Amino acid sequence: MRLLALAAAVVALVGFAGVVGGASKQTAAEARYALEIEAWCARWWAEYAALGQPETMPEWSSWLARSAPLVTEQEREFAQLEPPASYRGAAARLQAHISGEKPITREMLAAARRGDEETFERLVVSLEPSGREWNDAMRRIGASGCVADAAS
Repeated sequence: MRLLALAAAVVALVGFAGVVGGASKQTAAEARYALEIEAWCARWWAEYAALGQPETMPEWSSWLARSAPLVTEQEREFAQLEPPASYRGAAARLQAHISGEKPITREMLAAARRGDEETFERLVVSLEPSGREWNDAMRRIGASGCVADAAS
């Protein structure tokens, strides 16, 4: 069950944090984008937090089913944000992160519905590299409030 707690932290990487961070030596356009991303993250962290903290396979099944429409809306909103040229690569990696996790979370939902903790936990672990990439891209943008911390 320890991995189920880890799952909450890792899956939250699809979700996001909400403390304004910012990076030094940003251009005005970069700073504007970082603040837009911070606001976007704060909104989505709140949406995911409102779903509660799942612990059991049935709770995960419910949580993942309820979060799916949120992920779709979150992805749509992210695509509408316009990064400055210097952040387009990082923004593309973030968009790929969101899109890439969707099939994995569908597999997680199926495993949770079956009560298959072993498969569920394997899928959670498979999300960790993507989560690290997410955090790195957010730090490069200066949106440190969007960095999910496994200890949170």
